[in-house]
Amino acid sequence: MNRNGNTRIIFLVVLVVLAFGAAVSTFLSWQKEKDKRIGLEAQVDDLQKRKKDLEMTLDATRKEVVILKDKLSESEADLLSLVSQFESEKSERQRVSKELDEVKADLNSMNNLKSKIEIELNQTKKELSEAKAKFSDLVKAKQKLEEKVKEFESSSDKVELGKIIISPKKTDKFQAQILTLNKEYNFIVINLGQKDGFKTSDVFFINDSKGVSLGKGYIEEAKEAMSVLSFTERDIVGKLKEGDNLILKVEQ
Repeated sequence: MNRNGNTRIIFLVVLVVLAFGAAVSTFLSWQKEKDKRIGLEAQVDDLQKRKKDLEMTLDATRKEVVILKDKLSESEADLLSLVSQFESEKSERQRVSKELDEVKADLNSMNNLKSKIEIELNQTKKELSEAKAKFSDLVKAKQKLEEKVKEFESSSDKVELGKIIISPKKTDKFQAQILTLNKEYNFIVINLGQKDGFKTSDVFFINDSKGVSLGKGYIEEAKEAMSVLSFTERDIVGKLKEGDNLILKVEQ
């Protein structure tokens, strides 16, 4: 009986030890699971916190993206505006360049015209100077002629009149003498005038004293005892001199 009692005690002790071991094992397992759960919960909290941080970062990033998109849109609008302005300025520059070329062409044309006008002006000044000189010479010649005319008129009684070869008719021939002449203006003054039947615009065939033809001439002005005779051809007066005798035949 004692032996059975000891066996039971040992069995109970074993059961107690096993139960205690199981309890310890269960406790340790539960503690381990608890620690693991606590660790997992900490990880979950950390993950949630990180998620929240990521969400906040994502929101901030989204806001930045929206801002950047707005800025990009503004930049694109500014770029388009700059492109448009550049094209406008380019077009304006081309227009100004074209106008500048036209102005340069007009300026060159004006310079050429100016040079031409200056040349013509200088030529005109030269011609005017020559004309003034000729006019002055003509005035002097006229004065000299008027003085000689007055001198001849005052001494008309002493001047030998032209010898009339045939009686005065339209076919008459006259012998005249050159009283004075002007080679530059192609006229002579002869000793025949109104008293000899001469009048302004009369036309004559003119020969020298030897009968050589000198061409045609006409009475430019007829005075009482003398007349101004101009030639229709140039350089005839250059062949004559004062005192030469001429034969005048009235044009029929």
